[in-house]
Amino acid sequence: MSPTELQRFVKCIETEHELATGLKELSSHHAIVQFAVSQGFNFSLSEWIRFCWLDQLQLTDQDLEMIWTTKNDHWSWAFRQIAPWRALLMDGANQDSAMVSVETPSALMTDSGVDDKDKLLENFIALARQDQSLQQKIREARNDTEILEIANVHGFAIDSMTLLKKWSQHTDFSKPTWLGWFE
Repeated sequence: MSPTELQRFVKCIETEHELATGLKELSSHHAIVQFAVSQGFNFSLSEWIRFCWLDQLQLTDQDLEMIWTTKNDHWSWAFRQIAPWRALLMDGANQDSAMVSVETPSALMTDSGVDDKDKLLENFIALARQDQSLQQKIREARNDTEILEIANVHGFAIDSMTLLKKWSQHTDFSKPTWLGWFE
């Protein structure tokens, strides 16, 4: 793990215009990491994603939706992923950047809806603490998608952001984060 390499990359994008210009063509997190490696920085995709997630956990819903609804082929997409790079964006960066808006249940969700998701997750964790076979399935899960599938099978319709918020309360992301539920 090389957080200093990642931080050095972030800082270089902020200070070196030529390097920052290279971000304009990038349209995925994988491409950002490949670009960084091609420029001599050494960190993994998972380190980059954790870095982005931790940054995005601090955002308001409106700012988070702005990031997640930016077309990934828009020149500003990569700059939107973390706060230091968002600060580089100038007026006009939003022009033609947003995906076509579609009303979804999450977009219509009130604060009580968010609280309901948090409560559902708490109830799922409580059930898992009492059910050894469910706890074993969770321990064997390889990623958050499998955790969400297990929860849905048991009638708990939770989403990845709800999981991420919960995980950030008890982990530094150095091990499978759901294991902290049973410690």
